[in-house]
Amino acid sequence: MFAPDQQRAADELLRVCRPGGRIGLANWTPDGLVGASLAIVRRHAPAAAGLGEPLNWGRRSGLRRLLGDRIDTLCTRRLTTDVCAPSTAAFLATARTCQGSTRLAFKLLDEPSRTHLQHELATLHEQHNHARDGTFAAAAGYLQAVAVRAT
Repeated sequence: MFAPDQQRAADELLRVCRPGGRIGLANWTPDGLVGASLAIVRRHAPAAAGLGEPLNWGRRSGLRRLLGDRIDTLCTRRLTTDVCAPSTAAFLATARTCQGSTRLAFKLLDEPSRTHLQHELATLHEQHNHARDGTFAAAAGYLQAVAVRAT
């Protein structure tokens, strides 16, 4: 979902899958915690969004557009999983160094803008944190999808 050329990534999935074969995917949804985080990043640093919209992979309609008529069926199910870290600060530090668009946003922004972005992300994550022991645990929605390649 974070490939710079999303159509090319979808095309490659279909190329390597035999006719009648299955492609299994799990992608973050736009309305979940990760989607909200990416929306904040995009608002602060639109250039960090990269090419395409990664959250299209977390929408049934987005997957249909990407895979097109090259699939016979598409079964989807919305699920959640907990994302966890020793603390909210640790979770955000990992996002700053490992999550592409977040890392790029912090690189592109000046110091006051980085501070503001950090504050907004921390506020969002604290609002979703259901751990009560100083650690971080929050539910993140994702779309589970299985597509069957057309025969």
